[in-house]
Amino acid sequence: MRFKNLAIILTLTCLSIIAFAGLVLLPITGNCALITHNWEYYNDRTYANYAAIETSEGASWQVSASVDAKSVSAYVSPSDYNLSHFTQNDIFTGTGLVTASRDNYTYYHSSTASYIFLCPYIGTEGCLGHTVSGDIDTNHPSSPYFNGESSALTLDIQMSETVNHTCWARKKKTTVGGTVFLKASDNVVEAGSEFRVGWTKYVAIRRSVKNTVQVPAVAQNVGVDAGVSFKKKANTSAHVNFDFETVSDSGSVWYNAP
Repeated sequence: MRFKNLAIILTLTCLSIIAFAGLVLLPITGNCALITHNWEYYNDRTYANYAAIETSEGASWQVSASVDAKSVSAYVSPSDYNLSHFTQNDIFTGTGLVTASRDNYTYYHSSTASYIFLCPYIGTEGCLGHTVSGDIDTNHPSSPYFNGESSALTLDIQMSETVNHTCWARKKKTTVGGTVFLKASDNVVEAGSEFRVGWTKYVAIRRSVKNTVQVPAVAQNVGVDAGVSFKKKANTSAHVNFDFETVSDSGSVWYNAP
């Protein structure tokens, strides 16, 4: 019986080792290139911002968003993160819904100038109530306050050709060589020849070379935003909801008038 128990223990130990080895050898999957900075709140949670960054080679973008109840504004926008990571034309798209809202509010004032500081609320003798209308700015197509603005988010990267003109050269009166960049329109410099870049004189160690290369540039960068004016006595809020490429999120903040 003792040997039987020992055999069971040894078998379980071996299985555990095999299982652990299997876990270690499993391939690691997932997109580790996406860096997300979740909503960070400030100013008594009346302001918040968000950012997500894609760092993949060949596709490197970021999307940023913010909501501010005191400036009564909201925005979301994509942009490039590292242009050098782009190797071909590419368009990144998504949607962003933004809303900035200010509620109606009523303030009280007296009918006579001498009574202005003694008017706590309507109903008091000589006290009048005045209502200030609220305001909403939103690109939500289904909202009755729809402002007619698009909800499209776009980042368009286009490749263009340019000429790099380089020369392995040394500064005159020195012996250390290095890469020197010339204008594409400059004539090719022969080895041993002197040339100038700005106020600096060089001596070419090798013949200069012109290479045609592809250079990425932002052709279009479209975000969305909304905003209305702030009134200290009015409750306000700001909201963002977006879906861009592989990331989506939403954020809201509120300001409660004293």
